[in-house]
Amino acid sequence: MKRNLRLIGSCDTSTGAIDRRYGRMRPARIALALVLAVGLLLITPQEAVAQNEPGPADGADASERDDTETWLNLRPYFLDLWGPRAGIGAGLGLVVNEVFAESDELLLTVAPAIHERVYTMSYASGGTPPHGERDDSILLLSARHAYTTRDWFYGFGPASAPTARTAFTLRTFQGSARLGHHLLGDRLFLQAHGRVEHYRLNDADLPNPGDAAAEDQPAITTAAAYGATVVPLRTTGAVLGVDAQYDRRDRAYQTRRGVLLQGTAERWIPLGGTTFSFFRTDLGLRTWVPIAGSHRIALHGRISRLFDINGVDDLGGQLPHIVTPVLEGRHVPGFLRDRYTGNDVVVLGAAYEFPLADVLGFIVEGFTGVQAASVYGDITRQFEFAFDSSKRISQDRDTYPLRPAASLGLRVGPQFRDQSYVDVAVGVGPDGFSAARISFVQRLNRPRPPHHVSNRWRR
Repeated sequence: MKRNLRLIGSCDTSTGAIDRRYGRMRPARIALALVLAVGLLLITPQEAVAQNEPGPADGADASERDDTETWLNLRPYFLDLWGPRAGIGAGLGLVVNEVFAESDELLLTVAPAIHERVYTMSYASGGTPPHGERDDSILLLSARHAYTTRDWFYGFGPASAPTARTAFTLRTFQGSARLGHHLLGDRLFLQAHGRVEHYRLNDADLPNPGDAAAEDQPAITTAAAYGATVVPLRTTGAVLGVDAQYDRRDRAYQTRRGVLLQGTAERWIPLGGTTFSFFRTDLGLRTWVPIAGSHRIALHGRISRLFDINGVDDLGGQLPHIVTPVLEGRHVPGFLRDRYTGNDVVVLGAAYEFPLADVLGFIVEGFTGVQAASVYGDITRQFEFAFDSSKRISQDRDTYPLRPAASLGLRVGPQFRDQSYVDVAVGVGPDGFSAARISFVQRLNRPRPPHHVSNRWRR
């Protein structure tokens, strides 16, 4: 079969946060980065042409139809400049369409950065728009290897301090299989998933107590004790679970009205190394209320919990941070990268979304919102419906309030694809100013694995 080779450009789905310890990014640089992001998309609309080219009329000879395409996909990860966790990176991906059957897709990627190296392989059996018509059932297989010298950890709970940040050296191997099925005219999506995960946690670059204020000393002492307990760590586990999504949105992108409900339940089963086990649930709800035209209010909430935790006596009574939920700038613009870690997570938010421009087949929208979120060891005992924007919270409290933040963002999406290309926000939270690439809606049937992202919560 004849195959065409073409070169296109795309962007990484990475997220960065501006960290005070590595300097602040000036507003002018932020504006420049936004312009570069939008400009890169506007000057490479080849896929728009490919998706909208008229095909041969029905009944035409098969030889007149477009050949199956294989293309190289170069991915400049320039947005990693938003934060020092991954550093500047460059990626290369090879996509192969119709490998074994019509509309299936194979993706191989290499994505090295200064402080991280990520390699992925994924296969989707079909039903992965825009490369094929949606099938009722879809099989997704993926493998991912990542290495980083900056697996950041600030401590457990909402009372952790920015100055207590520890940088671990972490190597991960993951292999997963997902089988999903659409029901009720694509309104309901059910998916069974299984994964095998292997973690190697090595050196810990502990914070220096002399660099911190007196009120941060307890958090630094706790971080140092945790680092001495958990390193070195080798653990392997199998994860079995189910996902469900109920979608009543009028459209996936530029949603004006509707409801999106997503849920996950899964069990970690120990296979080797340091053995522990737990059960995780995650439930998210988003709803859109139209105001006028394309203007609307978006409300969202999410809660993630860990249950039935066993095998942690030798770990100080706490699961390793590499498998516990993380609350950060992707969920709440204004929070630092990997900022809060805990067994339970709560996020609440509201945003005003509005159109800005329609340029060369790309829709540009803006949004501004407020969020409140926190992490807990046990939400049933520690949750307090109150708000506290102070930089420090005492570790001696029995209950903990929600941490507020405000954000302003830009979203760029192509008309020829039912998904967002660029989703960028800047925000102000308890730790000050930060910026992040974010994704408000989790794609349960995403065929392409993420690259420079953490492994927790967004499984």
